[in-house]
Amino acid sequence: MFNKFLFVTATILSCSFCFAQNNISFIKGKKINKVSTIQTKSSSEMMGQTMEQNIITTSWSEIVITEVFDNEIKVEDKGTKIKMKMEAMGQEMEYDSDKPNENENFKKAGDLLNKVTNITANFQGLITSIKYDATMEQQIKEIPAIGSGYNTGQPLDFILIPPKDALVGKTWTISFLLDDIKTDYNYTIKSIDNEIANVELTSNVSTNKKMETQGMEIVTKLSGTLLSTILVDTKTNLVKSNISTSSQKGSIEIMGQSSPMEVTTTNKILFE
Repeated sequence: MFNKFLFVTATILSCSFCFAQNNISFIKGKKINKVSTIQTKSSSEMMGQTMEQNIITTSWSEIVITEVFDNEIKVEDKGTKIKMKMEAMGQEMEYDSDKPNENENFKKAGDLLNKVTNITANFQGLITSIKYDATMEQQIKEIPAIGSGYNTGQPLDFILIPPKDALVGKTWTISFLLDDIKTDYNYTIKSIDNEIANVELTSNVSTNKKMETQGMEIVTKLSGTLLSTILVDTKTNLVKSNISTSSQKGSIEIMGQSSPMEVTTTNKILFE
C-alpha cells in the first residue's frame, strides 16, 4: 500500500524606472546555479483510508546558456544533488543523493542526477522545445510526473522579461498550454529598489495527469491558485529568487475509484 502511495506522490510531483531591455543576459557560456526547496502537503482518501503526506525536497542544479542565435537561445539544465524527506502513513523516509541508499523508491531520483536536459527558448524567455537525456526520458514514460520541471510554452524560471518600457505598476500576461489546459501567468511590477524589481505573479493553475504503473491507472485532476514573489535584476533580466505558494483541490482516481484530494505547495528558488 505504501508503494502505491509513493506512485501517487509522483503525480503531484514564474515609479518611473524602466527595465533595461537591451541588456538581457543571453550570453553564451553563462552559468547559473539553482537551489530549489519544495514542500508539498497533500491529503486524500483512498480505499476508505485517509492519507496525509508531507514531502520536503531540496535540489541543486546547474544551468548553462550554450548557444545564442538571432531569435532563440539554447540552455542545458543538469541536476547535481537532491535531498528528500517524506512523512506518509505514519512512516518517515529520507534520501540524500550524497549518501548510500538502497531504497528502490528513491533510486530513480538518483538516476536522474547529472543528466542533461536541453531546452530551447525564444527571446521572450518562453520555452519552445525540450529534449531529455535517454535515462530521464525513459523514467518520464514510466512515471510521467517525473521531469525537469520545465514545460513547453512556459517561461524559463531564471529569466523574466517584461514588456518594453515597463514601469512600476505595469501588468502583463503570458498564456500557454499545460497538460492541454490554457494557463495565464499575470505579472505586476510592485516596486524597484536598487535596480532589483519586486514582481508579483498570480495564476489559476490546473493539473490533469493520467499515468499507468504496476498495472494501475492513476488520474489526477486538480485546480487552484498560484502566488509568486519574484526578485529580478533590472539590468540583466536575470531572476534572483522566486518564492511561490499554490493550493489545489480536486480528485485522484485509481483503477476507476475516485477520491477527493487537496495539495498545498510552497517553493523557494534561489539563483546565483
